[in-house]
Amino acid sequence: MMLGTFLRKAAELMLRNPTVKAYQRFYIRLLLLYRLAKRYQNDARFTVSRAAKVRELQQKILKLCTRCHEEIVTEKQAEKNGLDMSCVTSESDAKLIRLQKELVEHLDNLFVFVEHPDVDSTNNQSERDLRGEALARKTSRISRTQKVANRRGIIISVLGTLRRRLQDFSLDSILKCVFESYQLGISLFSIIKPPETQ
Repeated sequence: MMLGTFLRKAAELMLRNPTVKAYQRFYIRLLLLYRLAKRYQNDARFTVSRAAKVRELQQKILKLCTRCHEEIVTEKQAEKNGLDMSCVTSESDAKLIRLQKELVEHLDNLFVFVEHPDVDSTNNQSERDLRGEALARKTSRISRTQKVANRRGIIISVLGTLRRRLQDFSLDSILKCVFESYQLGISLFSIIKPPETQ
C-alpha cells in the first residue's frame, strides 16, 4: 500500500472528529512526512543512497505511530472480561490505532517511490485505470456473476499495465509476449518491464 492511501484515511479521521487535536496532529505529521518523501523522490543530487533515505523515513513513521501497540477493547470484550466500560476504546480511537498498525505493517512498501523515482507516489493512476471498468459494471451490468466480474477486472488490469509498458500496444505484440512468458514458465511482467527499467 502506498502512503497516499493512509493519508486519505488520516484526513477522513481528522475531518470526522474536528475537535480532537491528536487526530489533526497525526494527519499533519503524516502529511509532512509524505511531502519530505516526495522531495527525496524528486531530488537527483543525493549525497547518500536512496535506501538510506527510505530507512530514515521508516524510522520517522515508527516514531509517529505511538499507539500501534495499543490493544483495542470493544464493549463485548469489556463485558466478557468484567472490565469497566471506561476501558472501552472509542470508535475513532480504534480507527487511529488500526491505521497506525497498518502503517507499521506496510512499512516496507510505503516509500518504494523514494528508492525508485519512476514509481508513482500514489496508487491514483491504477484507481483511475480501473474506474471505467467499475462504472461499466454498475451501469450496464455486463458481469452477471462475481466470478465473471473478477475475471474481467483482472483482464482489464493486465491490459492497462501492458498498455503503459509496451511501445507497440497491439494484439500481435500482446500475444507474442503472452506465448513467450508461457513457454518460459515465468510471469508476463518479468518479460515486459516498465519503460524506465528496460
